[in-house]
Amino acid sequence: MPWHALLAMLAAPGAPEPKACPLSVRFGSYAMGIDQAAAQRIERFLEHHSHVAAVERHPWGREGEYTLCVRLKPRARARTLFDQLKPLVPSKPRGPIHVVLANGESFGTHRQEPHG
Repeated sequence: MPWHALLAMLAAPGAPEPKACPLSVRFGSYAMGIDQAAAQRIERFLEHHSHVAAVERHPWGREGEYTLCVRLKPRARARTLFDQLKPLVPSKPRGPIHVVLANGESFGTHRQEPHG
């Protein structure tokens, strides 16, 4: 990987999405670690949800940042989980939390970085 691509990836507000992930949840940091309480609450919810086949953790940061890739059972809808996750994301978490569907639709709490 060229150095400028690696640098751009490290400077991005989130990590690249895992390939073919129907729904992902990113836990970022503002230089003080992720919101552990929110991350645990969301992971427990996903572990016990009847539509979830598997949850893969993809670490990407130096302060505990990671992305969860949520794999679904047959006929399960990512939109259902997406909507059910909204109330679990605090309005002012310790670090940014970003939920993304495979089609690019998302919601989250991170600050938007200007694109130059």
